[in-house]
Amino acid sequence: MMRFQYKPLFQIILASAAVLFFSNYASAGRLGEPRRASRAAKNSTMKTTITGANGMTPDQRKLLQQSIKSLMVQQKNADKIERSLAEGDWDFLNDYLSSLAFEIDVDTTSTFNGIEFTVGTISCDNFAIKDIVTEGDGSTTRYNLSFLVDGISLSCVMEYEYDGGWFLRGGGNIDLLVDSATFVKTTLSFISPDFNTGGPSDASLSCNADVQISDLDFNNFLLNLIAPLLIDSIEPEVESLICEPIEDLEDLLAQAIMDVASILDELSQPLPPELADPLYPEQLLAPVLEASKLDYIDFAPIIDILDGPLQALVQLLMDQILGEDGVIILPFPMPIIEGVDLVEIRLLGFNDFTFDPFSLIGNYTIQTQYQQKFLGVEMDVAVAFPDDTTEIVEVKTGVNELALNLSSLLVVEALGGIPWTDPSLALSCLLDTFFAFEVSGLSVSSSSLAPIEITGLSEFQGPTSLLNEVSEAIFFMYDDLLIKALNYFFETEVRSTINDAVAIRSKTCTEKLEGSTVYIPSQTACYKAQLFEGGVLAADLS
Repeated sequence: MMRFQYKPLFQIILASAAVLFFSNYASAGRLGEPRRASRAAKNSTMKTTITGANGMTPDQRKLLQQSIKSLMVQQKNADKIERSLAEGDWDFLNDYLSSLAFEIDVDTTSTFNGIEFTVGTISCDNFAIKDIVTEGDGSTTRYNLSFLVDGISLSCVMEYEYDGGWFLRGGGNIDLLVDSATFVKTTLSFISPDFNTGGPSDASLSCNADVQISDLDFNNFLLNLIAPLLIDSIEPEVESLICEPIEDLEDLLAQAIMDVASILDELSQPLPPELADPLYPEQLLAPVLEASKLDYIDFAPIIDILDGPLQALVQLLMDQILGEDGVIILPFPMPIIEGVDLVEIRLLGFNDFTFDPFSLIGNYTIQTQYQQKFLGVEMDVAVAFPDDTTEIVEVKTGVNELALNLSSLLVVEALGGIPWTDPSLALSCLLDTFFAFEVSGLSVSSSSLAPIEITGLSEFQGPTSLLNEVSEAIFFMYDDLLIKALNYFFETEVRSTINDAVAIRSKTCTEKLEGSTVYIPSQTACYKAQLFEGGVLAADLS
């Protein structure tokens, strides 16, 4: 059970009602002394103990009760709260809410015309909803995301006591039934100087509640006479009780926005010059290459020869593997979590792309470019439900105007006499000719990202719609920052990982000779160097 500390104004309304009733009733007859209600009977029905010396006859009482009931807004229905749900939409949530009970500790005493009126605890249960509707609406500077919780119904019991002296003393429980016409709408507003160039910088929150009370029962015949007249006064207080805690979250929401913006700003900061310029590694190496006595391969004529055939080969391969409308289908059966299995991945948009295998942007820096108008990703996921049924859920996203640029510094020594007849020896010789290799640029850019969309959960259309709307809001507000963060990640983390892997696998000349004996002839002697622990360096002068 959840407990909240809160002090609403219910006691004002109820005390006023008590004053109205007691002032009229005391003038009509004498009041007997009631017993004081016990706080120990907190969750049981406590009857007020006001009695009159000159009471009504049973027939008169019955007639008056029938007349009062005809004036009620609705008859009390404590056994069942009516729900009219779209089939399956929020049943899983209502299954949880039906077992949820919470209390609001008021425990305040106010005095009105000499009568002390105390409100103790408000306990609520039988909570249910009909629907949650999520809507988003945005401009370049503002995005509003609203959540309408519709068809709220619940029943509450409010504990109260009053003490006005010998003749005005008692207590009891008020049964309050909230009708399913009740709704609460919360709107989150995100503000940005320009969503095209950055995410939200501030946020605000507003709440609008419309509470419809269908029954108000004091569990006392006389107080129930005026109960229907109090409903319109109590409803605004309940609405305030709902919205005030929600609106108190505004500062937390604004702080969360600032925290997210700070993280994304860190990941989307401008690249330093040594990472932003793909020719930077070549410029650092230029003095070494100029001073070297070795000859290095000029890749320009090689690229001119290979460029056309490579483009044709890539197009041929695409034609072989592409399905209709430029779709690549990849069967990929793999369990994700218990009851959820990946079935298939589809890549879309390969009927509209350009590929430039190699172009020389420096003396030794080669660039590969790939552009695609739209790269879509679709995944089919099989979801197993407790009733032994399985449903295929489709998850979709994509990238608009995708551009990939890979730049590599490649310096290769020009050597002749490679033994092509011995493939293993030829490969070793070719690897020995690599003087320098480094990925000098790995950029990813896009005009926009498509939001993640989920379809296929036929029994959960409400939750699916909510997730899709939230996804659209996130991508609308953070699209630019996400693209910058993606490019920063590729230019730093991915690029560094590739270069580190290449450096580990590429041994230096001395590393390759480690553990062997090397003979170095000269004009005066032949030197022997044993490159292992305990080895010697000797010279043979003969």
